[in-house]
Amino acid sequence: MHNLRLPRVYFIILVVIIGVSFGYLLFQNNDNLVSEENQEEETSENIPGQYIASPVCDLDVSFNVDVSASMLNVVDGKTKLDWAKEAMNAFVSRMEDLASSNSGYNIKIGVAEFSYRRGNDARIVQSLTNDFGRVTSAVNSIQRLGGLFGGTCISCGIAIANNDFTLNSHATKKAQIVFSDGCGNKDILNRTIPVSEGRINSTYEANRGRSQGIIYYTVGYSSEAVSADCGNPYYDEQTLLEIAGDPSRHYFRPNASDWVNTFEELALDMCRTETVSCSVASTVSSSASSPRVIQPGATLNVGTNFTSISPSGKSAEVRYRLTTPGVVGLNPTGPFSVPNPAGSTSLSSYYTSVNLTPLQSVPAGSRTELRAEVFIDGALSCSTSTFIEIGSTFPWWQVSGGDIVAARGSIVSNVPMSPVAKTLFLTSRLGLPIFSESIIPSTRSSIGSPGWVVNSSFRGYSSPRGQNYNYNFFAQKFSPTATINSETITSSSYFDNNIGSIKDGYQVYMRNGPLSLGTLNFENNTSKKIIIFVNGEVNINGKILLDDGLDFFMIISRGNINVSNLVGDPGLVETPSTGSEDLEGIFVTDGEFVTNVGDYAPRQLIIRGVVVGWGRNGSVNGVNFQRNLGSSNSIYPSEIFKYAPDLILGFPSFFGEKSILWREVSP
Repeated sequence: MHNLRLPRVYFIILVVIIGVSFGYLLFQNNDNLVSEENQEEETSENIPGQYIASPVCDLDVSFNVDVSASMLNVVDGKTKLDWAKEAMNAFVSRMEDLASSNSGYNIKIGVAEFSYRRGNDARIVQSLTNDFGRVTSAVNSIQRLGGLFGGTCISCGIAIANNDFTLNSHATKKAQIVFSDGCGNKDILNRTIPVSEGRINSTYEANRGRSQGIIYYTVGYSSEAVSADCGNPYYDEQTLLEIAGDPSRHYFRPNASDWVNTFEELALDMCRTETVSCSVASTVSSSASSPRVIQPGATLNVGTNFTSISPSGKSAEVRYRLTTPGVVGLNPTGPFSVPNPAGSTSLSSYYTSVNLTPLQSVPAGSRTELRAEVFIDGALSCSTSTFIEIGSTFPWWQVSGGDIVAARGSIVSNVPMSPVAKTLFLTSRLGLPIFSESIIPSTRSSIGSPGWVVNSSFRGYSSPRGQNYNYNFFAQKFSPTATINSETITSSSYFDNNIGSIKDGYQVYMRNGPLSLGTLNFENNTSKKIIIFVNGEVNINGKILLDDGLDFFMIISRGNINVSNLVGDPGLVETPSTGSEDLEGIFVTDGEFVTNVGDYAPRQLIIRGVVVGWGRNGSVNGVNFQRNLGSSNSIYPSEIFKYAPDLILGFPSFFGEKSILWREVSP
């Protein structure tokens, strides 16, 4: 499905000003009418990728240690800060042994400290480096911060270490080890804050780091782990759990003598060789030799399905990137976190998607590749590709026999260049474009003979009393008592068996709720004049066909009117002939008239009559042109709107602004 949109549009096609026997197409728009296409994801063949971790360790890791006043408290003959230094040095020593004995190991270590003192809540003691001697010296140089001031700003330490990674890290795997014996009760402005607020600040900074691929390990010390307002000798376990983002990466160590073993275990765990696998596939079928074509102005939705991730309990996310920038825009950019909780057997299904839109002035035939890459614990584990090529022709729409009016904006239909008779915007000498800003196409050869246009500030979108011709306007004129109780009407025979409220020969109905319509064929039938009020959305799933000059059909909807992608014939026509119509009638919606709902289907939509989309008074689109004929866009319009004078003449007088009584009087 594609979405050729007219932003913030009130849109009327061949609409009647009550009491006037001609029609026109009206856009009410606070902005210009811009064309855009949207194609949803399509089920495609799997293009899975799989990666098995090899015995290498490309790792950047930073210590982030609490050096507040409480760290000078003596435990088992040493200050807690000395115990922490011993544990960090054990980690460095273990990493140095691993790096020297494994040629595939590339390890850098940094050191950061945090506490509270005026003007300097945290600092980098040593930036990331593979010089382990410098790291050891940095660890040994750590001193308590804070002077006479107390408190701890954990978020400050995470933020400054994150910045070090941004500037100096290019490793496949990134990690921080955050150590604290207290609470985050200070912020970066040196203010004392509640522990709950400090927790929010710390989690926020950790989430920012996770967006860079940083994994957090946390180590907490006290005689008891608590989550309420804490003070010596307690610490706030909940803060460290939320920083870690995974309970398996948080270590509560009430015995200081256990810290050395914990840090040595972390060193081994971070570089432990294990099998990590996943499977992922794009929802859009493509290949390097057969790319997916996006037309200019289009938006293609590309989804990614995960079919498995193992082992469980790993941090996982998908990141999207374009191998050739400057061809299409990517939105959103991600990354997307993938739920994979500890204890789960596998991830059976997870879905993300992004939208691709060709950039302006990109030549037709330009190509790029969208890579969806899955990272598990910061390492690239599997990926899939979608190959994209920029097409050459926009979808466009055409009006036959009537005027087009953009009340407060522009008229835009991307008629192909160098047109011949069959690619004209207007196919009748009766048609006249009326607008207040600009028009595309702007050349007489594309607009149609005689090629006249009117640049004006037309204000015919409301009644003389200043009221729009919307649902409320018509309901005030006549509100039926006969209700439609079924959510679906499958055939025109419904109106033979259910007469409705009769008004001047019209059968009028009310439906409170959504209404779906199947094929309604009134041809070769007795004359029917049907009006349906729908207090909800309308879904049109089949053709609506009338005996021209005999039948009348009108829908007035508070919600959107959605036309199924299957309404229309597979064959394409240059000029619609009698009998080629797909929808006939007058269609009024307070919301949007949507020309294609469902998967992409290259079918024309031919409407004979009137379409009015008020776009909720400009807050949404009035009409979404969503059909796309692919390569046939160079010849055929995706949507054709035909003037229907019999529907104008048959418009019920009780919906009019004024009633005029004609009679002969004596002179």
